[in-house]
Amino acid sequence: MAAEAVNTVPGINSEWPSLEAFRSAAQAGAKAEGFAFSTRDSNLKDYRGKHKFLTLQCTKGRHWFNSHGLKEEARKRRRLTKREGCPVALRVVEQKRGNDFVWVVNQYIATHNHQLLFPTQIHSLPQHRSLNSDHVTLYRKMTLSGSSTCSIATAINLSGGLCLPKDVRNLRARLRVALNVSYLLQSISRVICCH
Repeated sequence: MAAEAVNTVPGINSEWPSLEAFRSAAQAGAKAEGFAFSTRDSNLKDYRGKHKFLTLQCTKGRHWFNSHGLKEEARKRRRLTKREGCPVALRVVEQKRGNDFVWVVNQYIATHNHQLLFPTQIHSLPQHRSLNSDHVTLYRKMTLSGSSTCSIATAINLSGGLCLPKDVRNLRARLRVALNVSYLLQSISRVICCH
């Protein structure tokens, strides 16, 4: 593992044994500094013989892209975007070291063009909120008992987690989609077995 200080963004030439270790270290460093990373570009499948790489950017990176060719005066709604064109980016490539492959940081642009969040505001970024298995179990129990979204979020927060009501709604939506997919697969298998 790289010899990085705790809670700093990985520096250039730092090496990581896996992509997951790199991502978690990058997010931990970004959290300590007051921002979050999202994926900008990647080639993780050796596409067209190119080296595997991953580029992370600040969540406020790039600009809003008008994909419909609308003019500002023709828009029906105001454009709401969190993007501010922040140039912060972190690029890691896979390199061979002996018989093993490691991920090496080969580019880091560190200057933001926006104000960073304070430690008390960092939970507003979804990249820094996650539910562990205990919280998901609590969510399931409370959902089965008919609890409201806000009461589930409050209970998770009281049990040591960090959860907003929209996180509970997102979890419900993901589970609903998963249940619908499994129901659809069961229906298809019944039809295939019967014919």
